[in-house]
Amino acid sequence: LLEAMRGTNILIVLDGFDHLVEAGSPALRHFLDAAPEAQFLVTSRERLRLSEEATFELAPMSLPSAGAGLSGSDAASLFLARVEENTGRAAKAADAEQLASLLRELEGIPLAIELAAARMEVLGVQGLLDRLPARLQLLSRGARGKPSRHATMRAAIAWSWDLLSADERQALTAAAIFQGGFTLDAAERVLDTEPAAQRIELVEALRDKSLLFVRSDPDEGPPRFALFETVREFAMEKLLEGPRAAVMRARHDSHYLETGTAWARRIEESGDVHATALLAREVDNLLEVHRRALASEPLSKGDAARAAVALLAIEPVLSLRAPSSERVQLWNDTLSAVETLVLPDVLRRVLAGRGRALLAAGDLDGAQVDLERAIALARATHE
Repeated sequence: LLEAMRGTNILIVLDGFDHLVEAGSPALRHFLDAAPEAQFLVTSRERLRLSEEATFELAPMSLPSAGAGLSGSDAASLFLARVEENTGRAAKAADAEQLASLLRELEGIPLAIELAAARMEVLGVQGLLDRLPARLQLLSRGARGKPSRHATMRAAIAWSWDLLSADERQALTAAAIFQGGFTLDAAERVLDTEPAAQRIELVEALRDKSLLFVRSDPDEGPPRFALFETVREFAMEKLLEGPRAAVMRARHDSHYLETGTAWARRIEESGDVHATALLAREVDNLLEVHRRALASEPLSKGDAARAAVALLAIEPVLSLRAPSSERVQLWNDTLSAVETLVLPDVLRRVLAGRGRALLAAGDLDGAQVDLERAIALARATHE
C-alpha cells in the first residue's frame, strides 16, 4: 500500500477509524512521512491528535426554532422522510410545534431521529414525547441489516464506551451528575478521579472522543461542557450500577450550594452583574440539588435545609427561567418540608422567598401573610 502511494496525490478514505485510533494513528503517521503527497480523509468519533490533522466536526442537524414551525430544519426533513419511507405514505406534521419540540429533545442526532421516526406510526408524536424520559428504551428499534452499533442508541453509545479507558469511564459516569452542563472548575471540584490534576485532561479526552460537547461560546464566559441526553442516561445507568452514586451526589451538592450561595450573596450586596451571569448558567444544577433533596426518603432535616439553600441561591435569577406559577410551587414544596421538620432558622428565609414569589405572581394577600410571618420570626430572633 505504501509503495502504491509514493509520489502520487492519491486520496485515501479511512472510514470508522475510532476503534483503530491507538494502533492506527502510528501507521498513519508513517504513511504521512513516507508519502507526503498522499491525502487522507478519516472519519472517527475521536480526534487523532496528529500534527497535520485538520478537524471538521459534524455538528448535530439543524433544529426548528421555537415558534418558527419546521421550515429550514434538517432534523425535520430527515424525520419526515424516514416516516414516509417507513409507512409508504406522505408524512404530515399535524402539530408542527409539537413535532418541533420532539426534534429539539432529540438534540439533532441523526440516529436518534431515525429511531424515533421508526416508532412514529405506532406511538405518534405525543407518545414519543411522553416516553422520552426513558429515551434509551424508546430509541431501540432500528432497521435490520445495519451494523449493530447503528441499530439502537444504546449500542451506538456502548461502542464508544467500550473504547474508553477505566479513568475515562469513571469521569464520564461522574459527568452524568451534572444538569445543563458544567465548567472546568466544577469538573475539578466534583469529578472523583485521582489525582485531581488529571480531571481536566479527562474532560479534554472525553471531548476529543465526542462524548462531551462544548455548550457555549468561550467569549460569553468560561466554556461549558455537556453530555447529550442519551449519553447522559447511559452514563447515569453505569454510575448507579456501582457504589459511587451517593458520593457523586454529595460532591455535586457541596460544590453548587457553596458557589451558588456565594454568587447570590454578591448579587444581594452589590448587584454584581458577573455573579448574576454565572448564577444564571447554573440554574439547572441548583434545581437538580433542590429536586434530589426533596426526593430523599425518608426526608431528613439536612435534606430540607439543602433544598431551601439551593432555592434561595437561585432566587435572584429564577424569574428568568420559570413562570410565576412554577416558582410559587417550588417555594410551596420547600416550605412544606421546612415546616414539617421544624427548621426555624431556615423558615424565615423561605417564607420571605415565597412572599416575594407570591408578590410577583400578583397574590398580594398571600404575599403579605408570608412577609409578615417572616418579619415576626426575624424580630423574635433579633435578625
